[in-house]
Amino acid sequence: MSIPNPSKAAIFSSYRSCLRQIPLLPTEYLRQFFRIKIRDDVRTAVQREEPRSRKNAANRVSNAANMLRRANRGKAEAFTHILDLAYGRSGKLKWELKEPFLTDPNSPKPPRIIPNDPKSSPPVYSQPLQALLLEAKARINGKSLSESKLQYPIDYPQRGIPGTPERAIMGPLSKRRQKNLLWRAFMRESAKVHYPLEVVVSKRQTAEQVSDPAALTAQGVRPLGFQDQGLYEEVEAIAGFEPAVLTSRERKALKLPAYQPVPRLTLHPKSRLTERFVRRRFRQLIDRIPLLKYSYDDGTSAKPPSYSVHVSPHALTVQHRYVKVKVNHATSEDLAWVEHTKKQRSS
Repeated sequence: MSIPNPSKAAIFSSYRSCLRQIPLLPTEYLRQFFRIKIRDDVRTAVQREEPRSRKNAANRVSNAANMLRRANRGKAEAFTHILDLAYGRSGKLKWELKEPFLTDPNSPKPPRIIPNDPKSSPPVYSQPLQALLLEAKARINGKSLSESKLQYPIDYPQRGIPGTPERAIMGPLSKRRQKNLLWRAFMRESAKVHYPLEVVVSKRQTAEQVSDPAALTAQGVRPLGFQDQGLYEEVEAIAGFEPAVLTSRERKALKLPAYQPVPRLTLHPKSRLTERFVRRRFRQLIDRIPLLKYSYDDGTSAKPPSYSVHVSPHALTVQHRYVKVKVNHATSEDLAWVEHTKKQRSS
């Protein structure tokens, strides 16, 4: 059965639809990202000669146009999907963020499982990857791994572990199977991780966090894909933007002016999305963007440097929505209003 070859006119029609939707996105980074992404997808679709491959590439452009249209209309699922693509939670960018974690240039290459096979060395879990795998906040399924599962995966037979009764009865496991099981587990578990956009360095004595690539290099830490570009800070600023709107009675009790302009979230003027909708989607997004932190001492302590995983306090998770209510800390204005209410009730 022959597959119809999409014409260039159909591809460019979807491209024009994307160009009409991209200026309506609420932030500058989203507009820049999708301009580049859609342009690359169109170029790929036009250059493909094989019908099936060309049709798949053309469908990607058409689906992107529909996705952008639905996102700009305020569909939460579509807007969440474009955020995942733009910030490396899915798609090609996710694998580019993942690549530095799969190797560790500072660790020696482990010995081969099969002496005559140069490709039989077991995988090496880098320290940053171990920190992500052992922390439930960074896992897609919300379940952390134990350190023992890094050495022997959950589907690893007992006969492959030295000193077990199964090994004594049935004999050792095939070396070829050992190698395959270890590498399959490595690729499977590394795909279930939310990878960070950047890593920060912190001295334990001062707790000051630095993301400058020069500071990272001085400590022997490899910078990540969006290191020191302010992308994580931009997401956190949008997610944490919560203007305090006071009623007329509260303003009068606190002796504030009768009218106070409400600070507004800076969105693109052409965007049709509400501030509340955008802020809520970014709060859900930042819950899927862990912050990797490298902590070290200034030499006064024998505690070795270590990696840890943190999540922004502005993150909104499923647990926050259905199980636990997350309440902000009371400000000085809130406390003043509480005291004023107590005085009114006692009088």
